[in-house]
Amino acid sequence: MPLARIALLATLPLLLLPAAADAQKRIVGGGPTAPGAYPAQAHLRIDLGAASLSCGGTLISRTKVATAAHCLDAANYALPLVVPRPVAIAPERVTVSLGSDLAGQGDRQVASAVQLHPDYDPRTSANDAAVITLPQPATQQPLSVVDPAVDAASYATGRPAVVIGWGRTTDGGQASARLLEVEVPVVSDADCNDANSYAGSLLVDVMLCAGLPEGGKDSCQGDSGGPLMTRSTGVLKLAGIVSFGDGCAAPQKYGVYTEVGAAAIQGFLATAAGAPPKATVDAVTGAVAGRATTVRVSASDPTPGGGIAAVAWDLDGDGAFDDATGLSAPWIPTAAGDQAVRARVSDSDGMVVVAERVVTVAARGSEGTAASPSVSGASAGSTPAGSTPAGSPPAGSATATTTTASGVAAAGGPASQSGAAGTGSGRARLATVSARGVRGTLRLRGTVTGTTCRAARVRVTVTRSGRRVARRTVAVDGRCAFGAALRLRGRLTIGLELLQSDGTVTRLGSRTRRVS
Repeated sequence: MPLARIALLATLPLLLLPAAADAQKRIVGGGPTAPGAYPAQAHLRIDLGAASLSCGGTLISRTKVATAAHCLDAANYALPLVVPRPVAIAPERVTVSLGSDLAGQGDRQVASAVQLHPDYDPRTSANDAAVITLPQPATQQPLSVVDPAVDAASYATGRPAVVIGWGRTTDGGQASARLLEVEVPVVSDADCNDANSYAGSLLVDVMLCAGLPEGGKDSCQGDSGGPLMTRSTGVLKLAGIVSFGDGCAAPQKYGVYTEVGAAAIQGFLATAAGAPPKATVDAVTGAVAGRATTVRVSASDPTPGGGIAAVAWDLDGDGAFDDATGLSAPWIPTAAGDQAVRARVSDSDGMVVVAERVVTVAARGSEGTAASPSVSGASAGSTPAGSTPAGSPPAGSATATTTTASGVAAAGGPASQSGAAGTGSGRARLATVSARGVRGTLRLRGTVTGTTCRAARVRVTVTRSGRRVARRTVAVDGRCAFGAALRLRGRLTIGLELLQSDGTVTRLGSRTRRVS
């Protein structure tokens, strides 16, 4: 019998969980997640009367949570141990918590329905999948489910995968109060079914393995039902469900997961939770760096009576869908080359799909415009149009700065009167910039030169530990000054871009500050 990865939260006769005493009880080799990093993660508390059990789950629509069937099979918790077939536990025994990295905290709902995969076999763990229905729509963002037609590479051998859960942190110890994560590679079916691993018992049509041959990283008890996620179209997607393992993190004994992309699992999820929307980002032609264009997505909902509820865009490749909304959106490519644009499409049930299009962006001036003026036509001491004066910084770079007594970083020389007045002469660049952290507030102010200031804006992007935490676009006034105040703490990297009225985007550089 496979060793299921359920965590016992209170004293219960071991006859009810014969595998519990044999398995190491923790997410192994990982660490705590960043706060709020996985909003679709669900904590399940299963009430057995004298005791309770803990499992994980994944919000895949506003009212549906995917998990493992063995977590919700009442036959697992009944005497005698051997029963004819699985029986779904009563929904009122299942409490689902969402929106917190702490186990059992956040928004809580008691399930209104529980559905096991009709072909779930507890003897082999085949089709170990179930869906919980919530009585009220959740406010958290659901996780996209892999689509085999688009995400086939999600199951490639060696593909990095992320597993999260509240499994126990020491063998025989207490369950983790904080959500943990570990990264493990996908393992080939052949290696997982090797004589030193599962010796041919793995049902490759509906199962996959992940882990290291030397062990050391794995999911374990308390993580059952939680997600194994792989990245595709720029985002993490639900690719597997924690099912079982022979011990935890032992050499050659990989973690085994229900393969969400398998036809039998896809069909069950579509029936129990609904089919996700379909979406394709339309082809974009004639894209030029620094010039505005339009991106569009074609989307439909295959669910009868459904519809598309929302579209959000990631146009700068940072993984956050906060750049635009709607079926079409304006886009200004920032550089020449191949750039990915992504649309996150949600249907009326909250199911999500992410569509991606890689667009080839031409360099500005290379799209067949009139010939440039002859250099010989320039007067002595002048600079040909479109070139950079000697000693000037390249377009989009920040000038060298020194800090004045007032704490304002000034450019290497005073801004010219014409630049300060915003005549648009020369190259757009920072003249001064100051970034200070005071009592949990990042205060930013500065001036630009070389642009028509009254029609310009500055886009401020703030990241912390590589993750974007804020973005704001502020106006540049008639004196070419701008400012912003953001409530943030920690070591922050502040990126600045100048958005000009003709669609040109100029990178002004970045600063790093610590705000306490």
